[in-house]
Amino acid sequence: MIKKNIVVSASVCAFILIFSFCTSDNSTNPADQNLKNYYPGTEGTTYEYEIEQHDSTGTLFTAKRFVHYGDEIQIDTVSYRERSDSIDDGTTVTENISYFRKTATGVFYFVDTTGFLGIVPDSIRNLISIQDEMRLLLNPLSAGSFWPVFRVTVNLQPGFSFKPIDLSGNFVVQEDLTLNLETGTTIVTAEKVKYDLALMTDLNQTVQRFSAYFWYAEEIGVIKIEGSSLLINILLTGELSFGDTTSTEKHNLLNYDIK
Repeated sequence: MIKKNIVVSASVCAFILIFSFCTSDNSTNPADQNLKNYYPGTEGTTYEYEIEQHDSTGTLFTAKRFVHYGDEIQIDTVSYRERSDSIDDGTTVTENISYFRKTATGVFYFVDTTGFLGIVPDSIRNLISIQDEMRLLLNPLSAGSFWPVFRVTVNLQPGFSFKPIDLSGNFVVQEDLTLNLETGTTIVTAEKVKYDLALMTDLNQTVQRFSAYFWYAEEIGVIKIEGSSLLINILLTGELSFGDTTSTEKHNLLNYDIK
């Protein structure tokens, strides 16, 4: 079965004094106002993907992933669309519910920070600044695009800080890909985006680095994913997920229906 371990790292959260997401960002984006829709769809939109995952032992797991866009809901007066993400490995089905919104400047996912606040001591809780969104995609997307997706900054003392979690995205290249859909084969042009995660839970340890690639096609959405399972799960669910850090996976689009 596809392994999706959801574990909040206490060693990371115990250090958190300032939790800052992309809205306090240093994004770079060339002046290109030719906005394209790389995340289309409203209620009823569906996607189906084929997943191949290799764990630390090299064992191959396969599954199908089904995505469905649901109703719009209000979270703290902000409108989000519900998204269900189900993985079926043939024996079990696991489902995750997330919430996203789209604007002219990008795609944002709601992040529930309740779990983080619950394990932070009361004595330092008032020192934590938490924003509740991460930016999956930056608009317009073009050569030179770079943006912070998700970031944690720890101020241990005046003049000394470090980032135990630093997740960023950047545009790589435009590519033509062949999609082997259930309805037939087709060639589409896609934007390749690289996501990089630097994870440091201990100042005495080496920074762990993970990467993943997403391919976005105009008026279709995500058509292909490759890279670290840990990072892919964060990007697809908006949750910090620490399981098998050596696991890698691929997602290939099989079918879609844009509403």
